[in-house]
Amino acid sequence: MPFDSALRMVLLLLAENGLVALWLTGAVPLPLAAAAALLLVLGWWAEPLRASGVPPARFLAVIPMLLAAGAVLDFLLVAEAILTAVTRLLLGLTLYTAWTLQTAKDRWRLALLSMMALVAATGLTTRPAYLAVFAAAGLLLVWALALLHLEGEASPGDALRARRDVATAGFFLGTALLALAAFAFTALFFILLPRLGGGGLAFPRGEGGSVTGFTERVTLGTFGRLSQDGTVVLRVTFPEGRPAGRLYWRGLALDTFNGEAWDQSDGRRFPLLTRPDGFTPVSRPRSTRVLRQEIFREALESRILFGAPWPVGLAGLPPGLTRDVGGALYLPPGPAAPLQYVALSDPVPPGQGLADLPAPERRRYLTLPPLSRTIHALAREVAGDDAPAAEAAARLQAYLSSQFTYSVDLDRPAGRDILEDFFFGRREGYCEFFATALTILLRSRGIPARLVVGYVDGAWNEYGEYLAVRQLDAHAWVEAFLPGEGWRTLDPSPRAAFDAAQPAPRLGAAGRYLDFLWLRWNRYVVGFSAADQFGLALRVRGDSLAWREQVGRRWERLRAQSPAARPALLLALAAGVATAGLLLWRTRPRSWAGRFGAPPVPFYTLALRRLRRAGFLRLPATTPAEFAEQVVQQGGEAFVPLRELTTAYYAARFGGVRLPPEVVTRLLDLARTLPRRPSR
Repeated sequence: MPFDSALRMVLLLLAENGLVALWLTGAVPLPLAAAAALLLVLGWWAEPLRASGVPPARFLAVIPMLLAAGAVLDFLLVAEAILTAVTRLLLGLTLYTAWTLQTAKDRWRLALLSMMALVAATGLTTRPAYLAVFAAAGLLLVWALALLHLEGEASPGDALRARRDVATAGFFLGTALLALAAFAFTALFFILLPRLGGGGLAFPRGEGGSVTGFTERVTLGTFGRLSQDGTVVLRVTFPEGRPAGRLYWRGLALDTFNGEAWDQSDGRRFPLLTRPDGFTPVSRPRSTRVLRQEIFREALESRILFGAPWPVGLAGLPPGLTRDVGGALYLPPGPAAPLQYVALSDPVPPGQGLADLPAPERRRYLTLPPLSRTIHALAREVAGDDAPAAEAAARLQAYLSSQFTYSVDLDRPAGRDILEDFFFGRREGYCEFFATALTILLRSRGIPARLVVGYVDGAWNEYGEYLAVRQLDAHAWVEAFLPGEGWRTLDPSPRAAFDAAQPAPRLGAAGRYLDFLWLRWNRYVVGFSAADQFGLALRVRGDSLAWREQVGRRWERLRAQSPAARPALLLALAAGVATAGLLLWRTRPRSWAGRFGAPPVPFYTLALRRLRRAGFLRLPATTPAEFAEQVVQQGGEAFVPLRELTTAYYAARFGGVRLPPEVVTRLLDLARTLPRRPSR
């Protein structure tokens, strides 16, 4: 491939890669990104098009001013943040530069803009796909810098742009290996770089929309329309093993119902103290059966934290957590951002062993809106007049689960009370209808109850062994206070059969594997923290000690079996070391010179050193040939030998010519003839 075509191809791929990075941020919509990608491809033929007047030169001249004005308006009127506006400005500048490539400076500018796009995307996205974009950028950037450097070093007589012996397969393979080594060094630097706290890349993401599957004020008729989205909002791992049974991810408890909507009657929040080690106690554990959960929470509009009942402690979260009277846990104010934290939950409910609640609390959880006599009569008929609270609760839950149908295709009843229509009309609904109905029936029978919203269970991911809790897992259930038992979880919603009848996800196992990769990315890259660093160091140290002990035991066993084996092994080891040293020494003149930085053309290095002392300094943008002519013109006849040295330098450095030792010696002597003092 001609050198010029190779350079343009690499720059085009680098620009396209930067465009993909900008698209991943969400600041560049997919249609705009697709159009920009097409324009970049068409930029390959920009030079002949410009020669024919397409686009007009006057139009190209005003584009930078239009881009600057558009960026200002974007920031003032459209963009959520300045970095979002910057990403769109970078897109415009990249397209303009790709269509006006003429000089070496333009090509350097295009490479720089592509890298700036990658850097801007770093602050706006945490998607795993960014890793592939970053890796591709590392490879393409090495190629681009190497080709641009060769272009700057070439002399006009080399006809480099048309040569096919420079950008060869060997060149691309060798520089790719160099990029791989750079990646390995970067990964090591990433692991060893000291961290001050949590994950260093855990910033608010810029995809432009938070997700939520529930609302903090439940209104009948809105919950079901939000529950069919398969977007994952929580990913939960269980370091000590997944517990058996159905899992509820408790969010918010609501206690006041006005006939249509649920709300909280007491909005007070109580601060939780975070210890210096980052652990936040929530309540005193009531048993030793504490469940540990590692939760990866997406950016949600709500500040409520989720966990299995009943949370007794949290770790990995910022200070400033609060708790309300119903036991809900809240993050401090701030922008929505992905989180990872540890929740410790005690399955034993609060209030266990108590005969009743305090009087104010009992009144709160028994308050009813105006109800018809038929609803009170239904509660009495199903629960029985003299049944204990636990038995009455079980009867009411079984009645709703067996006699009513779960459905998400409901409309608001016209001219009829919502509860009346549910109990005595259509007799179908979704989780909030069932939870509301059970809470009302329990309170009607004098049993304190409250409605709880959160999520239920989730889809098990066999690749990462975690639960993926999705929007469609949003749920509402009931907590009833039973004498001696405390707050018992009751779920009258018969949604299990409905969930089982839903079609399988389109991607199936492939989708679960991609989600597993997302979790790994966020766990070990985005959320790589000081604790992870410390744990990794401990594991490395433990493994090294174990390996040393194992080697020592095997050595002692060998000595015990054969006393004469030790001298033989030592002799073999010494022979191996001597052989390796001899081979390295023999290959040193051929491989060490270039590998460890010895100058491949020592006579030219000597010439540059003498010229520097004489006051001539070669700038990076100046080719060796241009530099030689400048020195001769300014310094006079004494510096004419520099022309011959430069020609030999080109032959040895770029032409692949292996100069004989006697020629190198003569050229060294010629370099020593250059004056070391400025000419007067």
